Amino acid sequence: MRRLETGTDPPGSEVAVVASSAARARAAALWLAAALPDARLRPFSLSGYGSRQSAPLPLVLAGAGADRDADRGFFLAARDRLLWPAASGDLYDAIAGVLTHLPARRAPARDRGPSTALLLEGNVTADRVRSALRSSARHWIVEHVGRVRLSAAEMERLAEEGVRWSALEPARLVGVADPADASGGIFSRGTRIFRPAPLSAPSGSVSGAPSRSGRRHTPSTR
Repeated sequence: MRRLETGTDPPGSEVAVVASSAARARAAALWLAAALPDARLRPFSLSGYGSRQSAPLPLVLAGAGADRDADRGFFLAARDRLLWPAASGDLYDAIAGVLTHLPARRAPARDRGPSTALLLEGNVTADRVRSALRSSARHWIVEHVGRVRLSAAEMERLAEEGVRWSALEPARLVGVADPADASGGIFSRGTRIFRPAPLSAPSGSVSGAPSRSGRRHTPSTR
């Protein structure tokens, strides 16, 4: 069993469990509770997490496990919709000269990215997108992913237009719950992977939730 590894978050901090549906997120949260005992887990669908107006919670992306291809498609969609990089150091410094309040910088100042970008404060709607496309800038910076109020089809169209996204307050990935081993090559090396332990475990294993056989098990991580 491991402790919550989300930086300086105190015990009891909220962590979102994000799956393709709210029901699947609730199911994943049940077995993830043993692996993240210090966290208060909150289940969300992908669309539900992406539409939150408040600052993004650290998150675990959870596959269902029944269909490897479906889980892989979900992980790809979630990565592209939620896991946007922080604005680069130079752009952050430039924005700090305009805005009076900014979240603490996540990326070090030496990081280099595009030299020009379009800052979109507040909610990004289809009307605002039409105006933004009149600019030559195709690197758009938003407050966080929940501020983007666009459909999947609209997001795909913007990707075809060459739009790249960054966030002043990016979502923070705690790990990936991947029972079907579907996430290979999608996330950066070192990403924490959670897998449910088999229902039967050898005697002497760490105690966890009881299985139907009466033995106890905990989720495995790597």
